[in-house]
Amino acid sequence: MQRALRRGSADAAAELGDLAHEEYPEFPESDEQRGRRALPWYRQADELGHPRGSWWLGMILNDLGDHAEAVAAMRRAEARGHPSAASTLGLFLRRLTPPDWAGAEAAYRRAVEIDYDERAWSGLGVVLAAQGDLDGAEDAYQRAVQRDEPQAATHLRYFYKHYPDRERTS
Repeated sequence: MQRALRRGSADAAAELGDLAHEEYPEFPESDEQRGRRALPWYRQADELGHPRGSWWLGMILNDLGDHAEAVAAMRRAEARGHPSAASTLGLFLRRLTPPDWAGAEAAYRRAVEIDYDERAWSGLGVVLAAQGDLDGAEDAYQRAVQRDEPQAATHLRYFYKHYPDRERTS
């Protein structure tokens, strides 16, 4: 694999990142330790244009508190076709201080368009509710429930708890 890496293989760099980031129960380490160990490999994979390398780089940088660089890496992962990057980008943007609601909404809308991430509709609902678009949020939460997204029913219940006048009775 080192030979492939010397030849500039993005796949080799990403694979080395995966190996460095792997958990070994017999040698327990924190997520941060594993992330720091894998970071140089994922950074190299990202520099070589690898979508998964960019995605993992963004995840680790976000965990380490470098949110601006995490967002930039996730944007590259999305541009390179990583299937869950748009939804992850939406999550990162809504958690910025202050949140980038418009950017998060756009990212979640791209995620629901490609129909890959199992939590994209719920994420869109959170963003729309935060922006005051209650009709859009309710619709997004209902779509999440229809798609059996994890925790979608809970999100919808909380939405109706906060906005009881919106709950339909049938």
